[in-house]
Amino acid sequence: MNEAKPLVYVADSHLTTDDPELDSFLEFLEKVGSSAGTLYILGDLFNVWFGEPKFRMPHQQQVLDALDRLASRGVILKFVEGNRDFSIRRNHLGAPFADVGKESLIEAFGGRRILAAHGDEVNRDDRQYRLWKRVSKSFAVYGLFRLLPGAWGVGLGERLERRLSGTNIRHKSRFPTKQCGEYAASLFRDQCDVIVLGHFHEEREMILPGGTVYVLPTWRGHHRYLLFEGDAPGRFVSFAGR
Repeated sequence: MNEAKPLVYVADSHLTTDDPELDSFLEFLEKVGSSAGTLYILGDLFNVWFGEPKFRMPHQQQVLDALDRLASRGVILKFVEGNRDFSIRRNHLGAPFADVGKESLIEAFGGRRILAAHGDEVNRDDRQYRLWKRVSKSFAVYGLFRLLPGAWGVGLGERLERRLSGTNIRHKSRFPTKQCGEYAASLFRDQCDVIVLGHFHEEREMILPGGTVYVLPTWRGHHRYLLFEGDAPGRFVSFAGR
């Protein structure tokens, strides 16, 4: 990759139909995204995203069009699936994303190995959530959903958006500090020196034995992203927009 250009991470925009946050996110893609060498989106780009094109909603098309424009300019786009993203790798690997990780992706940049994950697998003690994720993303469940007519899938997506609205910016209870430390320790040994997470909707920088963990805040209401330039440490930046 071209390390002369910045490496950018953003997460949890949870964009919805008629969303007042849509314009600011599109402006972010145009201004910050176009200056990046590689742009990572760490899941939950939309409040709910069924990856099949027949289920695509208008606001999702606007964002995908903007991402296509970035890719056509040579920006490398990478995506890590979140808990509200379904079948993204199957449908969007290669266009617009150069890579899509179902669990995580690793980037070599500035002499470091940076692992990016959505973050929903950090808390190993949350067995109920992990079971729900396995079931909802299983072939038996989502495979049947994919057979629905497009209009039915769009209608279901709109109903889920309304039901989930307001829950995406709610504080994710107590941050699992102990579990995050254990998760990081298991990866720092062999796989990476830096970890970047989303999911928890709160900004953190954790200096731990073996490396650093950055936790991205939700885009909504914060407009903050993580920036790496050369071999300098990562830093959180506010996007002011217009």
